[in-house]
Amino acid sequence: MTSAPARPLWEGRTLAIVGILLIAFSLRSAVASLSPLYDHIAEDFAVPAAVAGLIGTVPPLCFAVFGLLASGFERRFGLERTTVAALVLMTAGLVVRAVAPDAVGLLLGSVFVFAGVGVGNVLVPALVKKYFPDRIALLTTVYSTTMAVSTTLPPLLAVPVADAAGWRISLGLWAVFALAALIPGWACPCGAERLRRMWTSRRSTPVRWVGCGACRRRGRSRSRSSCRVQSRTRASRGSPRSSSMWPG
Repeated sequence: MTSAPARPLWEGRTLAIVGILLIAFSLRSAVASLSPLYDHIAEDFAVPAAVAGLIGTVPPLCFAVFGLLASGFERRFGLERTTVAALVLMTAGLVVRAVAPDAVGLLLGSVFVFAGVGVGNVLVPALVKKYFPDRIALLTTVYSTTMAVSTTLPPLLAVPVADAAGWRISLGLWAVFALAALIPGWACPCGAERLRRMWTSRRSTPVRWVGCGACRRRGRSRSRSSCRVQSRTRASRGSPRSSSMWPG
């Protein structure tokens, strides 16, 4: 099996790297930013032990349920659109938590946040595989490290920020990172397709040549031009083998 040709990491893929790292950062900072602030929140309204217990129970439940649903969402709506939906859900949940008038609002916002995180946990590896097939190991290490850092950072900053600016600012500031992860433009399918064409433009011929299976099955020697014509023909007929810009 021939893999995608390696190329410089930053070549046409800067936005993709930034987007993936921002998503990875948001997945853990959204989870770890609440628990240090219960004492500050209690100064504004009571957080019953039952609600606090539910908030602690919701993350693994949402991760399990929405993690299972994520692949179905991805097949139905596409990887980029599902990623955007997860980020929007996380951002909305973080904002709802920051402006919550009572414990119920805090719980509702947390459900939104953890639902988006549950989907995002599944989609980040898929984004790495799709946009960095030649650097999977490197990008996996980088985004895993980013997630580890974002797990540690919010508990360290939450209380000092809350003391200086209030607990609502301390909770809400993490929504900025989830919102910034939308910058690469994955909300628009044509924008995502334009980015993929740009990222693969210099090496598109070898990738399409590898993707032509007729020559391998029949053992015949054909020119690259004929294989490209055949690839376009399969694409026009909706063949799944030619639907991806990168080989699987």
